[in-house]
Amino acid sequence: SITTRFRSKGKLFFILLITISVGFVGTEAFKFKLARQSWDFYQQDFGWVKANTQKDDLIMAGGQCMSFYFERLTIWPKQENLGKAKYAFVNQDFEVDKLRAKTPEYVLGEIKKRGKILYNNQETKTEIYSVKD
Repeated sequence: SITTRFRSKGKLFFILLITISVGFVGTEAFKFKLARQSWDFYQQDFGWVKANTQKDDLIMAGGQCMSFYFERLTIWPKQENLGKAKYAFVNQDFEVDKLRAKTPEYVLGEIKKRGKILYNNQETKTEIYSVKD
């Protein structure tokens, strides 16, 4: 009968909806875990910044989340910002945010010329420079 067909299609639709929902939630949970692990790889670097700089120090660093992890204000690694920052966070292979975190070569040259390296992590490939007295 028509009501039996409607009920079986309704059950099938409900099962399909639940399956899609569980798949979506599972995928999002996996993506969140993967992102968390990626950022955790750099915790030693972020910890150094927090332990060795003052809260009001300005740090030159690319990437959209650096201020959050440093708990410090950051400015982009641009030529015009070289005289403003006290420190420069440099990682040319920053896996989490490759496009934004890479310091342009001409700015990196100036950082290395003007600055003094304070921190070097071979594992993460992070260097931190003092660029202002």
